[in-house]
Amino acid sequence: MPSYGTGFNPNDLNKYLGLKVGGYGNQLREDVKKFYGSVMGMSGRGESIAREDNYCEIDPTTVDEFGIPVLRFKYSWSDHERKQARHMHNTFEEIIENMGGIVLGDKPGADRDYGLLNPGRIIHEVGTTRMGSDPKKSVVNEFEQLHDADNVFIVDAGPFVSQADKNPTWTIMALSWRTSEFIIQELKKTKYLVMNRRDSIRSLFLGSMAGGLALESCVTEPKAAVEQKIWEYQYGRTPEEQAYDEKLLAQKFFENSELVKIKRLANLILPPNEEGNIEDAKVPEFIEFMAKDFSSIQTQMRGGLMWLDNYTNKTYGKDFITCSDDEQHQVLDLIAYPDSKF
Repeated sequence: MPSYGTGFNPNDLNKYLGLKVGGYGNQLREDVKKFYGSVMGMSGRGESIAREDNYCEIDPTTVDEFGIPVLRFKYSWSDHERKQARHMHNTFEEIIENMGGIVLGDKPGADRDYGLLNPGRIIHEVGTTRMGSDPKKSVVNEFEQLHDADNVFIVDAGPFVSQADKNPTWTIMALSWRTSEFIIQELKKTKYLVMNRRDSIRSLFLGSMAGGLALESCVTEPKAAVEQKIWEYQYGRTPEEQAYDEKLLAQKFFENSELVKIKRLANLILPPNEEGNIEDAKVPEFIEFMAKDFSSIQTQMRGGLMWLDNYTNKTYGKDFITCSDDEQHQVLDLIAYPDSKF
């Protein structure tokens, strides 16, 4: 990677040549002109080969700001990289001398790893989720799909097994392209037609909630076949997760009166339009499913519903459900706009 003519300090060259150091104005301008094009530099790039003693692991003591353990890297240069760097410097000197130039400064020796910086100091670091066919020795397969979670793909430089001397961006894009084509082919196997955005969101809810719910107006197959396919595809659900979902679906958390309030609130927040409504999308059922799945939010959700009736009884002398549309919107305005005071 040769460079020349710019990016240097003319006074460094003045000092090296024993000339007057310093100056400004016309003197500085003349020094820049004098040295322009007379200096060139070279930098080398090489491959850091894959070695089993270079690895990352979960740090046993250090966590990030969210309390999640961070990665700890064990990384060092081998003689492979050192010999590359030494060969580069020798080659640079040979080129400069054969051009009739003078090498400025001294090349780094073994005491400085022949100019190698510490691992991680240069951009284009890759790896940590290496690609391979053996799940015991790699993280993803040839399509950058996790061996342990088939609905997760890693499409950055993580799957690289080593780094050559080139910018990794084009390879990242090429691998991502191949991964995208693989995902498309896998999706085509489900025989689903293209759905609009609302239908897509709805299908995500249904896929994790219940196999007995059918997607309407987005497939051409009979309803029974569609119902079966939803559960077969599972959207990444393992048998254990499927059994857990079925257990939750068999339970009941909200009372009927609470579900009526939830349905009304959902319709106020997301009113029906030509594309559908929250009842068709099973939003109230999804909210109950979430409440059953996360017991930590049950008290807040039930308490919030109780607060609605408490507030409207004090303000309007009636329960939230029996309030007028205008009164219900007034209550929502208090909740939705932070500057409002209760």
